[in-house]
Amino acid sequence: MYSEKPLLSIITVVRNDPVNLAKTLESVKSQSFCDYELLVIDGASFDETLDVIRKYEAQITKWVSEKDNGIYDAMNKGIRAAHGVYLQFLNAGDTYVQPKSLELVLNKDSQQYDAIYGEIDLLDERGKFLGQVPALDLTIENLKRFGTATVNHQAFFIKTEKAPFFNLRYRLKGELNWYIDILSQNNPLTFKHIPIAIIEYKQGGMGYRHFWRNLYEWICLVQKRFGLRENIRNRKTYWNFIKYRYKFLRNIRMF
Repeated sequence: MYSEKPLLSIITVVRNDPVNLAKTLESVKSQSFCDYELLVIDGASFDETLDVIRKYEAQITKWVSEKDNGIYDAMNKGIRAAHGVYLQFLNAGDTYVQPKSLELVLNKDSQQYDAIYGEIDLLDERGKFLGQVPALDLTIENLKRFGTATVNHQAFFIKTEKAPFFNLRYRLKGELNWYIDILSQNNPLTFKHIPIAIIEYKQGGMGYRHFWRNLYEWICLVQKRFGLRENIRNRKTYWNFIKYRYKFLRNIRMF
């Protein structure tokens, strides 16, 4: 499983979530692809999470359990520890669609690209399949207009040498800022979009639970990086985001 320079570093961030962590580690274990290291970054859990980590310790390359400054600080720790050519964030609760998911993504043809990404199967909080969500081209224009809906970060693989650290000023929109940094700091960035579902993504994460803070950070980030004109241009996008979260608003048209 592990070599001095594995092809992939899988970074799993967790805190007090033993059930979902076990699902994720089982999904990694099921993969036919073996050229990876598995890094588990735990935020000083005080429940059974550490028991789960110890249960799967044979397949985990490295793990730490210590206090951090939020999820993006933990993800930065994973970047610092990564030895793989590529890295991927597969946090507690995220699972691969099938045992050959990694094999299909990291084939020889794909390895010439700086970044590789695909689709997700969206599940509700109970695990019911809601539909497949396609990724868009990874461009600054799409990130301006559609935010993190452009690419799902669990289905996103980037060469470790091309991956910047997350900006800790953002508690919920750090990944959007990260994508923008990736494109800004790596010009040009070569990428491949694989039109298959790679990840089963369950609703109910931090951004979903803290919806209004998430939207506020999105607006502030766009304002800071692109200015007022882009925020005015995005007003329909923001309204559609609100309607997506609150179904009773879906028949109301404002723009």
